[in-house]
Amino acid sequence: MKTLSATLFCLLSLGALPVVALERQPMHPSFQQRLHQIDCSLLLRQYEQLKMHAFEARMKLDLLELDPHHDSRESEQRRDLLRKRAQKLEIEASKIRERAVKMAQQNQMAQSRLREQRHRRFQQAREANEKDRPSLKRPEKTSECKKSQCKSDKDKQNK
Repeated sequence: MKTLSATLFCLLSLGALPVVALERQPMHPSFQQRLHQIDCSLLLRQYEQLKMHAFEARMKLDLLELDPHHDSRESEQRRDLLRKRAQKLEIEASKIRERAVKMAQQNQMAQSRLREQRHRRFQQAREANEKDRPSLKRPEKTSECKKSQCKSDKDKQNK
């Protein structure tokens, strides 16, 4: 009896291995996912560079205002140019930021769909595995007497 139960346990364990392995597979990004990651990375670098250039333009503007010869017409033109440049850089940085946020949201939605698909495959594999293995439940004891017999037996006992 022990040998039979040990053999049954080993077979069931081996049957459950593919289900466990399916859940713990390393995730290899697909070609499209890799391209998406590259796009996100480039957007972040562009955003960083634009913000840095805008910061530098604002710093130059602040330093130009500290210049003792700030009354000249040339310095006024330079200040206007630096202001416009900083504003343009900030606008472009905000556009790139919006695109990056949208891409991140899309990526998050795609990841959740992928997780749901993996979960469904896992559930299907588990259900298929449960169908293949024999039932370990013990049959419930059924009463062999009918209601009318049990009722009459109870009446006899009460008398």
